[in-house]
Amino acid sequence: MSDVREIIRAYILRELAPDLPGGQLLDDTSLFGPRGVIDSLAIISLVAHLDQAFAFEVQAHEITEENFRNVDALVRFVASKQGPQS
Repeated sequence: MSDVREIIRAYILRELAPDLPGGQLLDDTSLFGPRGVIDSLAIISLVAHLDQAFAFEVQAHEITEENFRNVDALVRFVASKQGPQS
């Protein structure tokens, strides 16, 4: 899952929060809300990136705080969408 983590982290830093130093985006850094590092409109871009990078479709009902709260939550979400790895 470290590749998934790095793909997600790199995308957020490159496309959604380019002014944020990489060291400030920890796995548990809040992505949304008053202390979040990206705004609510960036969710569309993030969802499109997940769809493309990991070859699945994010459904509207899956866009929840639980799944998109931080990098850790996104990694868990991607793992759940990909199913068991052999």
